[in-house]
Amino acid sequence: MNGTRTPPEPASVTPQLFTDRVRALLRPRGGSRPWPTRQIDRWILLHCISRRIEPGEELAERAVNARIQDWLIGPGRSLEVDFVTLRRALIDEGFWDRDSGGTRYRSARHHQRRVRFEPGLPGESDVLAEADRRATGREGGAPSAP
Repeated sequence: MNGTRTPPEPASVTPQLFTDRVRALLRPRGGSRPWPTRQIDRWILLHCISRRIEPGEELAERAVNARIQDWLIGPGRSLEVDFVTLRRALIDEGFWDRDSGGTRYRSARHHQRRVRFEPGLPGESDVLAEADRRATGREGGAPSAP
């Protein structure tokens, strides 16, 4: 052996895992809940937020903050976390890049060394809406007229 360690394979997030965890983490259940402690759950939520910047889009900090805050009043409303913490986590975990001046942000893929998201993942709002439909018994849509 030469002492060189092979880096571990990245975790893989399938559509089923993504859907199950988004439901568990974001579905309102009365009261708020803390930012998750499980790494895979944090990555899934950061992935949800990271999609607020389109590939190739570059935004100023004010616009990035607004998009994170928009997510926090929407799908992330039950989480006890602030936008500054999320912005920092998005950079630290490699979902977003920040320019050397710290004023411009863009989508990144550095997180793929540790976690990969399979193509075709639904939006978290769609996952939550479907869960609500199922919970209220409206899976099949509106009843047909006699």
